[in-house]
Amino acid sequence: MAGETNLAEQLTSAFKDMSATQRTMVAAISLTVLLVLGGLGIWAGQESKSVLAANVSPQEASSIVSQLDKMQVPYELSTDQRTILVPESKVGQLRLKFAGDGLLSGDKLGFEKLENAGLGTTDFSQKVIHRRAMEAQLAKTIMSLQQVSEATVHITPANDSPFLTDKEDAKASVLLKLRGARILPDENTQAIVNLVAASVEGLKPEQVVIIDQYSRILSRTGRDPMVGASDSQKKVAREEEDHLVRRVTELLEPVVGIGKVRATAHVDLDFDKVKINEERFDPQGQVERSVMQKDEKVQKRDSGAGVPGTASNVAPADAGTAASGIIENSEKKETTTNFEISKTVSATERATGTVKRVTLAVIVDHIGTWEKDAKGEPVLKQTPRSAEELKKIRDQVAAAVGIQPKRGDELTVEDMAFATLQVNPKEEAEAKKQFWVDLGRQFLPSLIWGLAGFVVFFMIILPMLKRMSAAINRPAPMRVASADGGDPGSAASMAARKNAQVKSMTEIEAEIEAELNADAAFSAPEARRRELIRKRLQEGSTEDPETMASLVRSWLLEEGR
Repeated sequence: MAGETNLAEQLTSAFKDMSATQRTMVAAISLTVLLVLGGLGIWAGQESKSVLAANVSPQEASSIVSQLDKMQVPYELSTDQRTILVPESKVGQLRLKFAGDGLLSGDKLGFEKLENAGLGTTDFSQKVIHRRAMEAQLAKTIMSLQQVSEATVHITPANDSPFLTDKEDAKASVLLKLRGARILPDENTQAIVNLVAASVEGLKPEQVVIIDQYSRILSRTGRDPMVGASDSQKKVAREEEDHLVRRVTELLEPVVGIGKVRATAHVDLDFDKVKINEERFDPQGQVERSVMQKDEKVQKRDSGAGVPGTASNVAPADAGTAASGIIENSEKKETTTNFEISKTVSATERATGTVKRVTLAVIVDHIGTWEKDAKGEPVLKQTPRSAEELKKIRDQVAAAVGIQPKRGDELTVEDMAFATLQVNPKEEAEAKKQFWVDLGRQFLPSLIWGLAGFVVFFMIILPMLKRMSAAINRPAPMRVASADGGDPGSAASMAARKNAQVKSMTEIEAEIEAELNADAAFSAPEARRRELIRKRLQEGSTEDPETMASLVRSWLLEEGR
């Protein structure tokens, strides 16, 4: 108890030693702390709210709100009037009740409808119930996609007639309500088509039609031009087409704006494996291979001829030796040159999947600007693009995708006004605001508590702890009984101590002056005076800190005057 009393007295003494400004600051800080803690306590005492129903229609929201009013349950409505919040402790109970009443659109009955079928249900009624259950179950499955807010599925069963002319295939249509102004990717659309086709007996994927709330057809209908090709070949063709579309989109979107370009490509690929062996001769490329030359000389002498016998073989006596017969000389030269003709032999094997022909269609939106009408409502004004700009776009696209007219490629670039999405900028702003509100409700409590704790600790608790520690470690002043024997804490004793302090101050000043007068030979009396004052203050701060503090304050006041 003595320690607590001493601490209280020290705090009281410290508060009394403060100036008026310091006391005002302490009071303001204390009041602020109390208000913050009180507000946090009240806010923490309130029960947090959770989502009871989201993305409900106005009619459903009206019915749910009416029931909540009758049940006297507090609730909150979002800015778009499509989300209802109720206390977290009552969410489960209210969901069960409203689901049983059929008020929650997100809890559509699927195959649960078959549980309500009685024993007297006819075959036709059973088929109708099964079809409606299938539609509701598919809608619930499709609504699980992040981009889809609502879904409605309609199925037309196949007509199994004994007559071929009366037979009809099963058909299905899906209406999607996308969140905001989003566009469902092609892979998600194809996934929905395959899901519906696989869930309904006799339903082919090409018989499934998907549209959104803006009447845009999302599914691809009609015969696939790649019918008969393998899955790998179809995949290669689709990848090539998607590659061309992506290149066109990436090229034009920075120029005309995001979402203002639509491109469709069709690529004819040749998957035939062809091997060509070619042997080509070049007559102009003759090369001399070999030369053979032959020289021939012939000499003939004409011998005698006549009737067989001695007379014909014996020369006459006057013939002599010179004329023995006629001489014939002949000379023959023959040259043979062999040439080689250049020959080229090539074997070519053409790879599969080569591009035979490319057809590309590009549509760019008009130049759109938002203007205000006479009522001040935003209106989208669309202006066609010039022919020069379209020519530049066409040239850029042709260069980007590699259009080759010799190959039979075709490129079409048109400027057309896109169907404006009926998205009011105010509704878009409210949707963004609601997103941040929901995000704040989720993370703001923890952030506020953390920030409040940080502020309270570092700006209030920590400074108070430092002050309390300094007050506790400060040596307590000696409690000397008053001369009249009264209580040291009485008014008379306090006045006596004050006079004693003043006397001690006077004595200290007198001692300092005496020492200065005694040391008259000192060359710098002012420096000597400061040295003595510093020495006295050091000694006094060790012996009696409070007296020294009062002495310094009095000196400062005298200097101020």
